[in-house]
Amino acid sequence: METFVLGFSRVDFTPDKPIRMNSICTGTEVWHKLYTNTLYFRQGEEGAVVIILDVRELYPHFIDPIRDIIAQKAGVKRENVIMATTHNHSSPDVSSATHDESVSDWMVRIGHPAILQSVEEAVADAKPVTGMDGGKAISDKVTFVRRYRLEDGTWKGIATANTSTSPRVAHESDPDLEMRVVRFTREGGKDVILMNYQVHAAGALSRFRDKLNADFCGEMRDDVEAATGGHAVYLQGACGNTNNFTSLPEEKVTEKADYRELGHSLAATALKALENAKPLALGKLKTRFTDYMGDVNHTLDHLAPIAIEIGKMEDPEEAKAAMAKAGINNRYERGGIVSRSKLPPQLPAELISIAIGDFAMAFCPHEMFDILGMRLRAISPYKMTFPCNYAQYYRGYMPAQEMVPHGEYEVNMCWYIPGTGESEILTLAKQLQEMKKEAE
Repeated sequence: METFVLGFSRVDFTPDKPIRMNSICTGTEVWHKLYTNTLYFRQGEEGAVVIILDVRELYPHFIDPIRDIIAQKAGVKRENVIMATTHNHSSPDVSSATHDESVSDWMVRIGHPAILQSVEEAVADAKPVTGMDGGKAISDKVTFVRRYRLEDGTWKGIATANTSTSPRVAHESDPDLEMRVVRFTREGGKDVILMNYQVHAAGALSRFRDKLNADFCGEMRDDVEAATGGHAVYLQGACGNTNNFTSLPEEKVTEKADYRELGHSLAATALKALENAKPLALGKLKTRFTDYMGDVNHTLDHLAPIAIEIGKMEDPEEAKAAMAKAGINNRYERGGIVSRSKLPPQLPAELISIAIGDFAMAFCPHEMFDILGMRLRAISPYKMTFPCNYAQYYRGYMPAQEMVPHGEYEVNMCWYIPGTGESEILTLAKQLQEMKKEAE
């Protein structure tokens, strides 16, 4: 069997000028630098590049100008160039790059050059992998900075890293508190440590709205690298589950969330997972790509004209009365109706999996409810599976089907028909099963 090699690079792409941020403000002060984190996988003719960026989400105008260049530099198929994000809101608003000069300027001068540099460096850093191990641990502190309200009016979810003051529940089932860590030992190079968890960014949704930073991921990486001497990379899991941001009197979300505390807490959990690590078998490097087509939910398109008119109303009470008359439950449902009415019958979603030996990563472009990530891990044939969200072109929220009747923000804003998340999970599971069988 040909030698499996892994390369790593991290390049600073922090803005050097005031810039529009995802928290819808201008970021002028840097609290923690933003980075690209590039992984280069190669075994014989099979190869892949995974680039994890400290931004919220990605769109064609950000990826398309450099994807072919990356494929050429790394000598991999275009479909095996995977760009994903940590879902960091305290970063340049790449969703508005074509409309905001500050973001467009950063993208051309700093963003794209940094990514291409990181790819070159990762390829040059490729070293033989001599061992791989993986471990799991349960987080005793967790911040979703999200909640979920059920039909009966009760709330579930947490918004603080202090679990003694909030319920550890994200929806009807217990939340996914499992941290997964895989460590690659490389000949002549530092270990590469991959961490996979499911938790929403905290910084921009709290009192740090105008501070550029890498959110909890930056603090987490720093702590793990200081403790291990290796390279640490965070791959965001299925961190959906949210409501309409209404604060309960006894628990004000935006006053409690602190991304730094969250990062330190999750780093401790990752180190605990490393203590529990057991050897994972190395094997053949395998990749799979599916251009999945998801059906858009157009059942409420007939309400789009009135929903658009309501959006123009300046008086909140007038708008509220108009929504009630039209049968629209809240402003998020109104927004979802408008956005879906403008979409085609189907939307593509790139589903990509990479596996080596006992370890696999499954990438999708959505913000899935955590229970979908749990289901993928349960049916995966691999000993260690990372569900990775926010990969390639962002395609919005993806609730579990049983959450749909409860409504609220992520359900109402989802573009797809109910059951699409489960269908995507089955598609990824099929990829994993095919790769596992081929590798045997």
